[in-house]
Amino acid sequence: MSNAYHRHVTSTVLEAPIEAVWAVVRDILKVVEIVIGDAAHGLRWTHGASAEHVPARFQFKLADGSVAHEEVTARSETEHSIEYRANGVVLTMAEYAAAIRLQPVTLPAGQTFVTYERTFSFIPGVDHADALAMITGIMDNEMVALRQYFAKENADV
Repeated sequence: MSNAYHRHVTSTVLEAPIEAVWAVVRDILKVVEIVIGDAAHGLRWTHGASAEHVPARFQFKLADGSVAHEEVTARSETEHSIEYRANGVVLTMAEYAAAIRLQPVTLPAGQTFVTYERTFSFIPGVDHADALAMITGIMDNEMVALRQYFAKENADV
């Protein structure tokens, strides 16, 4: 039996102009801090990486004690997109890859449409139905956290 791949896409409108959103999203460490919050500890660049270089490896420790090793694989300043992947297993997911894409909203101006797409499979032995429900729930909550972050940032202006 082959291991099924899953694709999960979430999107929303953020209450901030694309320039402000991109200033945050282009740095994946800021994204992880926003969407995972206190569940991620020791978030840092590794192997001499930084937000200014691609590829760029980073890691963080999850609440369950596991360490996520991930890597930014692509970033487009003109398309306002960033792609990254896990180097290893994260939360029972194998071959995890993600992309965040931004587009300006023109009416009303000053907002940003964001799409967050993830593809992944599960490690052998994992109950796919239960794991998929848990993982997609986490991913949906991450989009809510992103939306709340920019709503708060916009309210503080």
